[in-house]
Amino acid sequence: MRLNRQFLLAGALISLVSAPVLPIAIRSAEASDTVFSGIKNLSNNIGVSDFPQLSISDENVFAVWKDTSFGNGDILFSRSHDSGENFENTNLSNNIGVSNSPQVASADDRVYVVWSDNVPGNDDIFIRASSDAGQNFGTATNLSSNPGASTFPAYEDHASGVNSNGQISASDDSIYVVWQDTTTGNSEILFRRSSDGGSTFENTINLSSNSAPSLHPILLVEGNHVFVVWEDKSTGGGDVFYRRSEDGGASFGGTINLSETSAGSYRPKLANHGDHLYVIWLDKSLGKTNVHFKKSSDDGISFSGSIALTNADTSAGHHQITATSNGMVFVIWRDGPNPIKELYLRASEDHGNTFGDTPNLSNNDVDSAWGQVAADDDGVYVVWRDTPPGSKEVYFRESHDGSSSFQATVDISNNAGTSGIPLQDLSGDKLYVVWRDSAVGNYEIFLKVGTVGGGSLPVTTTVFPPGGTYSSPQSVTLTTNVPASTYYTLDGSPPTTSSSLYTEPVDIETTTTLKFFSIDGSDSEPVQSHSYVIIDDTSPTVAITSPAGGSTITGRQPGVAANIVGTASDDSSGVQKVEIKVTDPVTLALVEAYEVATPTTPGDWSDWTHTLTFNTEGSYRITARATDNSGNQSWNSKIITIAFT
Repeated sequence: MRLNRQFLLAGALISLVSAPVLPIAIRSAEASDTVFSGIKNLSNNIGVSDFPQLSISDENVFAVWKDTSFGNGDILFSRSHDSGENFENTNLSNNIGVSNSPQVASADDRVYVVWSDNVPGNDDIFIRASSDAGQNFGTATNLSSNPGASTFPAYEDHASGVNSNGQISASDDSIYVVWQDTTTGNSEILFRRSSDGGSTFENTINLSSNSAPSLHPILLVEGNHVFVVWEDKSTGGGDVFYRRSEDGGASFGGTINLSETSAGSYRPKLANHGDHLYVIWLDKSLGKTNVHFKKSSDDGISFSGSIALTNADTSAGHHQITATSNGMVFVIWRDGPNPIKELYLRASEDHGNTFGDTPNLSNNDVDSAWGQVAADDDGVYVVWRDTPPGSKEVYFRESHDGSSSFQATVDISNNAGTSGIPLQDLSGDKLYVVWRDSAVGNYEIFLKVGTVGGGSLPVTTTVFPPGGTYSSPQSVTLTTNVPASTYYTLDGSPPTTSSSLYTEPVDIETTTTLKFFSIDGSDSEPVQSHSYVIIDDTSPTVAITSPAGGSTITGRQPGVAANIVGTASDDSSGVQKVEIKVTDPVTLALVEAYEVATPTTPGDWSDWTHTLTFNTEGSYRITARATDNSGNQSWNSKIITIAFT
């Protein structure tokens, strides 16, 4: 029975939906062998959605995240039974407390979601289990149920590559959970397991059990072997401690100090395949922070000496590791001088005995961070967040020669929003990437599914935003899943290859029907039609800039001329006209009805003028009225005095 990997998605059984699809970058034919679908908005609500995680089991895709759309922080769960095409969403926590740090694991049809929740008054660890692939869940179980603060580590330590490498792991009917707990007065590493699908749990085991803080536990399970590493301060500066179970977590062997340095070692990560177990951590024994590596070839009974994979003058971080069945081990991290850090990788072809060169995967002049690595016997796949000017994007690269060379970088988020830390999971020929993104205004959970090796895909075009009713003009993006040419019309007529060729976003300012199709060689898709109704309820602005209010205009009788000057603007439908009228400032009796002013530049009402002639002395209210193309109006008035000389 294989172990399934982890990641996040969201929901409470709200509806069966085909998750909204957002635009994707058109990749060049040579850019990547992996072809990605459009972006799916898994959360698609008004709240802030964050901290996504994933778990994949065959065609089942399970995701969890934290969401504020219900007012407080809740844990949402989303499931797909068709490799990510459609999703059902469920609110799993659904209480008055604040729920944090969700994680998900699966084994066949069994799905487990854990999180930290303060609904008891303090932070406790809760779990809900499903035995039918996430269609139904049992009631929440409080795993910690003590007076201390029971929590999971920082978000970036939840998942690592494609291994069950966080604080929860599932295998057959067994579920294993570790967490940090302050019940004893300092932070300890606690462990619980269930052997009956989460119906009952055995007693809690304190794995660290010392007087110093123990932090950042990482759990990995392979058959009956359970491996746990954590950062422990009992030696002073901090070391990486390790314990191992041979009986499925019923009992554990003694604690082993893997790092053995007084300078400080922290944030361990695990990977394995078969009898081979690999550990990496951040280490300060060489002065700066470096990534150290240690391996075991006997199921974690004994370990080799540690190897410094980096030896730089700057501090490394954001490290991850994964391993494959053919003996490959891949480690990535970021390094470099602040504020510009690059993403690096080292690979071993012999189960970690030796490592090759260190290619710079990002290799640009902006900050690169939060790399994730996944691999199988055919390739290695890396995602990370990059910071090109004015944005934060999720980038992707892949190699199919053991990392000797990498294909071109692909921007898989490719939008104007802020893209968060990406996580990925690899299952068969499908690569799933999830992250939070602000492209639609609030933070949502986005998912892209890549088909490794691409294959022959029919051309399809994604439109964003889709047709609908909007309160402001829209900039519409058309993107394709494969390199293709897209043609469109805006007058309702069917497009042909003689119609406008799409090269940049289409601005739609008034109610319009957009029709389009894409063609890739001889492969052409059917024409799509999207109607946009633009409801402009925003009033224009208008101002009389001269004469000033309260001013006196003098002249010879009869007929004193007053030149009225002003401005007008409207960011939605545009200004249609500006009119001027004159009334008595006290009684508001009409003196002169509205007359249309004159724009300084024809068609442009940003500056306008109008001349009034007065035959009687006295005070007058001058009113300017602006009307936009949607019929919205606004007014501005000034009182002036006319005096004869």
